[in-house]
Amino acid sequence: MQVHTGDVLDTFPIRLSWDLFGIYESTGTTHLGQSVVLPPSQDEQPIVLNARVSRLLDQFRQQNVASVLEEAIVVGRTALGLFPLDHPERPVALSNLASGLHTRFWQNVLHLSPQGHPNRAMFLNNLAVSLCDQFNSLGALSDLDEGIRLYRAALELCPTDHSKRPTTLNHLAASLCARFKHLRVQHDLDEAVALGQEALDLHPRSDPGRPGALNNLATSYNMRSIHLRNLADLNHAIGLHREALEQSGPRHPHLSIFYANLATCLEARFDEQGAMADLDEAITLLRAALDLHSRGHPQCATSLKDLGSALHARFKQMGQNSGVGDLNEAILLL
Repeated sequence: MQVHTGDVLDTFPIRLSWDLFGIYESTGTTHLGQSVVLPPSQDEQPIVLNARVSRLLDQFRQQNVASVLEEAIVVGRTALGLFPLDHPERPVALSNLASGLHTRFWQNVLHLSPQGHPNRAMFLNNLAVSLCDQFNSLGALSDLDEGIRLYRAALELCPTDHSKRPTTLNHLAASLCARFKHLRVQHDLDEAVALGQEALDLHPRSDPGRPGALNNLATSYNMRSIHLRNLADLNHAIGLHREALEQSGPRHPHLSIFYANLATCLEARFDEQGAMADLDEAITLLRAALDLHSRGHPQCATSLKDLGSALHARFKQMGQNSGVGDLNEAILLL
C-alpha cells in the first residue's frame, strides 16, 4: 500500500489511521470491537471521529481501561489529520488529543511511582490540576470528579506538617466549589468551607500564601451565602476578604482580584440591606482594581463592566438630582 503524502487522504482505511487499519481491515471494528461508520462526506468524517474521541475519553475516565485511552489517542490523531488548518472544530480536536496524551503521560508517571514513593502526592496533585484545568476548558464533569478523587488521594499522603498539604487543601476546596456550581450539592460547599479553614490555619500570618488562602475561604463563604441567603456567611466572607487585602502588599499579583471580590460581597450586602456605605466602598474598590489594569489587560473589560454596573446601581438609588454624574460615567464605561 502506498503512503499518501498530501493534506487530504483519499481512502477510508488510511483516514482511519495506520494504527487501526490492520485491525479494521480484518474485522471491520476497532480493537475494542466497536464498529466505526464514517459518513461519505469528507467534511463530516473528522467531526464524527472527533466525537468518538470525546466518548472514548469519557469512557476511560469512568472505567480507567488503558486500551480505551490508547484508542482515543489513535483516533484523535486521525481526526486531527483530517481537519483543515482553518476548520472551526480543529481546536477541539487538538484539545482532545492533547488531553489523551497528557492523561497517558501522568498515568505512566503514577505507574512508576507506586504507594510509598516520596513524590507520589505531588504527582497526584499535578494530575488533578490538569484534569480540573481540562474541565474548565471543555466542561466535562467526569474530569472534575476525577480531579477531586485525585486531590483526595494526594491529601491522604500529606500529613499535617507536609509542605504541600495547604496547597492541596485549597485546590480540593476550589474544585468542590466548581462542582457545586454545576450540581448544587450542599455538602460540596460545606466541605469546601471546612477544607479552606484548615488550609488557612496552616498559613501563619507571615506566610506569603495566607492572602490567597483567605481569599479562597471567603469565596466559599460567599458562595454558600448566595445559596442559603445567609447574611452571616456573607459577613464572614467580607471580613476574610478585608483581611486578605490588609495582608497583601501593593505588588501582590492578585491584588486586583482581591479588590474585586470584596467589592462583589459589599454589593451583595447592599442589595440585602441597602446601606449606601457598602455600595460606595464597592465603587472605590472597583476603581482601585481598574487602576491596576492597563488597556488590553484580560481583566480590563470585566473591571469596566463591574464598575459601570455599580455606578448605575448608585444612580438608581440616589435619583436624577444627585446621581447624574454616576449615570454619565456608567454609560461611558459600559
